[in-house]
Amino acid sequence: MQRWGAALWSGDTRSVWASLKVSVQAALNTQLSGIAWWTTDIGGYAGGDPNNDDFRELIVRWFEFGFTCPLFRQHGARTTEIWAYGNRSCALIEKIIAMRTSFEPYIMEQMALVSQTGLPINRPLWFDFPDDAASWGITKQYMFVSWAPLAVCVEAVRFALSDIQQRVRERNNSALSAMAYLDDGACVMSTFWWC
Repeated sequence: MQRWGAALWSGDTRSVWASLKVSVQAALNTQLSGIAWWTTDIGGYAGGDPNNDDFRELIVRWFEFGFTCPLFRQHGARTTEIWAYGNRSCALIEKIIAMRTSFEPYIMEQMALVSQTGLPINRPLWFDFPDDAASWGITKQYMFVSWAPLAVCVEAVRFALSDIQQRVRERNNSALSAMAYLDDGACVMSTFWWC
């Protein structure tokens, strides 16, 4: 796969939060294994009701994650037109797509470096901070190239906000934290601020 630049994707995952969480780990592990051209079916493949508020949040979060993947694509056994996900989700997805488009030359430059150096575009924090013992235990954050530590929300943030807010306060005490929450509980990647 490495020699011919073939692409690999996560497979036909279900449109649920657990699949998004596993996809983040699959992206990191696959790219660390030398397969740079990896992607996911944004939103998952099977299931997902465009009229369901939980799925509408999930699809936005999956687009956020997809922004950082070497290949950026939505695919699924459902309606995939972004306007079908409601006005708020559509507006957020449009911002993500516009940002990804503006980053395309940079991402292609980084992928050229991947082919020369073997360094993956997505990598666990410990890869860039091997001397920081705390980085070895952090699994919900990763690097998007060498300058952008970030975290993708892999669970619905509308539920149990008080518990989530407490965890955010604890995480924000860490120098490696890149997660932030807005007043309405929306989780964002603080590097980009699109939600």
